[in-house]
Amino acid sequence: MIVGIFGKDASIRKNANEYIKTLSTVTDHLYDYSCNLEEIKALAEKVSLFGDKTVVYGENIFGTVAKEGEALLTSCKESETIFIFDEIEEEAENKKLLLKWADHFFDAGSAKKKKEFPSALCHAIKRRDKKTAWVELMKVRDGEAELLHGALLWQMKIVWQDILAGDKSPYNMEEIQKKNKELVVMFHRAHMGKSSLKDEMERWVLGL
Repeated sequence: MIVGIFGKDASIRKNANEYIKTLSTVTDHLYDYSCNLEEIKALAEKVSLFGDKTVVYGENIFGTVAKEGEALLTSCKESETIFIFDEIEEEAENKKLLLKWADHFFDAGSAKKKKEFPSALCHAIKRRDKKTAWVELMKVRDGEAELLHGALLWQMKIVWQDILAGDKSPYNMEEIQKKNKELVVMFHRAHMGKSSLKDEMERWVLGL
């Protein structure tokens, strides 16, 4: 079984989270930087002997799974394991495929056009220039929090890809994984009402 969530709209994501709670407790949590296709295959083939459910929550991993081909997607769809593919980053191709394969699909895509991209902030983060990053964050802090968060997530993904390519970076692999995970976790905390996304982003920048 596949449940698809696409985008950042808070109200739709709330509905998706309420639905997920009715399924079972999440047993496995996978992220884009730690997506192991062999692990996905094993989870898809897992058979319960005692009626317990395996629920896999994968954040931004659907694109990687889809690239493996229809055999793996079919295996996930027909599996006893419930796969929740949460695509926070709004990539059109992933939406198209999720619509095709998901048994339940929550379209939380933003209908708004992107506002001016905070390029100065992103460049400062890439250089790990905390002082400049803070100044630039203060300039755009009154903008839409979710769009700003998406820009930070995009920039850190680019830095991570640069590291994998062997390019020089002020971050090492362990640090970039930690900073990416913090961005993902803060997003979910904010939409569960446990924190302010803007406050979380401020603390995140101060922790560069």
